[in-house]
Amino acid sequence: MTKLELVAALWDEAGLPGNAPSTTIGQTGEYSQVVQWIDQAYNDILISSRYWLFMRGDVTLPMVIGTSTYAASAASITDLSEWENVEDWRVYKTSTADEQFLIYVPWEEFRLTYLFQGSRTQTEKPQFFSIKPSRELIFYPIPNYAYTALGEYRKRLTAMDEDTDSPVFPVEYHMAVVWKALTKFAGFHSEPDKYVHGSNEFNTLMTGMRQTQTPKFSLGATLA
Repeated sequence: MTKLELVAALWDEAGLPGNAPSTTIGQTGEYSQVVQWIDQAYNDILISSRYWLFMRGDVTLPMVIGTSTYAASAASITDLSEWENVEDWRVYKTSTADEQFLIYVPWEEFRLTYLFQGSRTQTEKPQFFSIKPSRELIFYPIPNYAYTALGEYRKRLTAMDEDTDSPVFPVEYHMAVVWKALTKFAGFHSEPDKYVHGSNEFNTLMTGMRQTQTPKFSLGATLA
């Protein structure tokens, strides 16, 4: 569903008179309120968990000989929030795909250990990496061939700005935005029946989305 379709669905579920807005941009009055409730509901869903799978993206970073530090743009990433799953990053020589795990080292430890005296210029296949305060990635040793680093990142929250924008999560859960927005409408207008209906429908969809769109955590082995 597009943002405009979400607004139209909320208009219908709220039982508002007349026609739903023909655009979500530049509205005033009641039209503006309905658009704002959709925006707020969408944001509420996105921030309700930091583990949403749909907010994770893959990193494929081509590394350059002699260059140890890389911004997100080097991996063609424009929506970085933070680097993710740092214990599971890998590196391989691009020409041979000899993949190995990288070892993450916290920045202060990395700086004191590997950015000191002769270590600054050591070249070899990278074995360690860290994240600078600037959110740049830094690797050690400095690449001596063309390598590729693989990892994950968490995407930055982005609003639906245009009529044709859609939620970033799977389409079967898009109505969760409408049901959450309906509770906001009902609370504002003191309509408890609509509030309860919206809450029930929202909770049902969110239960399904948490089951399918968050990682499956497993228990460790039983201690002897």
